[in-house]
Amino acid sequence: MKNKKFLLPFSIVFGIVFIIFVLGLFFDLQFAKAIYDSENIFAKIMAAIGETPAYGGLAFIGGGLIATNLKRENKALKIAFFGVAALCIIGGIVLSTRAMASHNAFNIEDQWYFTLPFALLIDGALGYLGYRICKNSKNKDTLKILLFMLIVIGSVILIVTVLKHLWGRPRYRWLNENGLDNFRNWWQIHSGIKDEFPLVDSDEFKSCPSGHTSSAATALLLMYLPLIDKRLRGKETLLLLIGAAWAGVVGFTRHIMGAHFLTDTTFGYMITMIIIFVMNLLFNKFKDKIRI
Repeated sequence: MKNKKFLLPFSIVFGIVFIIFVLGLFFDLQFAKAIYDSENIFAKIMAAIGETPAYGGLAFIGGGLIATNLKRENKALKIAFFGVAALCIIGGIVLSTRAMASHNAFNIEDQWYFTLPFALLIDGALGYLGYRICKNSKNKDTLKILLFMLIVIGSVILIVTVLKHLWGRPRYRWLNENGLDNFRNWWQIHSGIKDEFPLVDSDEFKSCPSGHTSSAATALLLMYLPLIDKRLRGKETLLLLIGAAWAGVVGFTRHIMGAHFLTDTTFGYMITMIIIFVMNLLFNKFKDKIRI
């Protein structure tokens, strides 16, 4: 994003998301009522695979780390990076397996053995893709780019997880069954409603921000692939828009499932975009000073 041609489409996407967020401040509940359909099969499928940019992205990074460290002479660093690569690949597969089976997707949490093969297939393919692309990369900063992506994805998962616990906002699907008078606006942080229903699964009070949408928005990292693979150069804006569209579709289907409100999904989307923007600034400022 050092080049202005990256900044303009990135800013436009952020502006659109922010406008929808503002609308959600006034029409959260009305929109949720109008679109709710818990049995929508497309929404369930997107719930199962929507977080792939983050979890599959970890596998991609793992494969890339293996490729970039094969010829490293420093054995200690070589072992360390192979260890990180293994954690990325295994972590991506485990998270993908859980995401597909969870109550927020196919609701078969005790049948992980059905979703594990799909996770192995998707993340395994992305890990191999990362290996092949990075193995043939001529960019001396490929390893730094992979670590940048890893920090972005890790930061998104960590920050959103913490905020979910802090916000404690009830999901629309739960409100639909237990009374809309329990609705809480986006700005009502830690309203205490969860304490009023101690026997209810805590996941029903993790509406804000949307983890699916924030993870899906890491697909915006596609715009950095041309830095690794020169065959993609000139397609940076297209890759950014593909990532933005994926996150938008995932966010929309989360509304259909009654898992989130407009402000939840757009807030999650903006969190990821802000993290990418800040990390990008830091990356451009310090990448030449980092010796790996």
